Amino acid sequence: MAATDGLALLAALVIFGMIWLRTKVQYRQRGVMLAVTRAGWQYFGGAAVLMGIGWLVAPFLAPLLGLSAKPGLPALPTVLRVAWFLATYYLFIGVHQWVKARGAAVFAPSRNTEFDI
Repeated sequence: MAATDGLALLAALVIFGMIWLRTKVQYRQRGVMLAVTRAGWQYFGGAAVLMGIGWLVAPFLAPLLGLSAKPGLPALPTVLRVAWFLATYYLFIGVHQWVKARGAAVFAPSRNTEFDI
């Protein structure tokens, strides 16, 4: 694994965390623990799968974009992966709105009532 692959992996983890936090903030309630619902597992699973596809596919997009022949771009696969991950983040903003419009929730109050603030 190249050093740039490590940076792409770090970017994937950070962006997945951003998806998680952005979604969880939408359901935050003071003094209530939240649990991931069945729809939430599907939502986050879909985000992880799409990011995994991006990890595999993004480096092969360079020739299609006409970027492979340019010298001095050794980190191009990493840049394309990170761009894919960011596109996934923005796509899942819309997916979350779609999930909410269908009446499903990604997070719901937990049944555990021992948590009080």
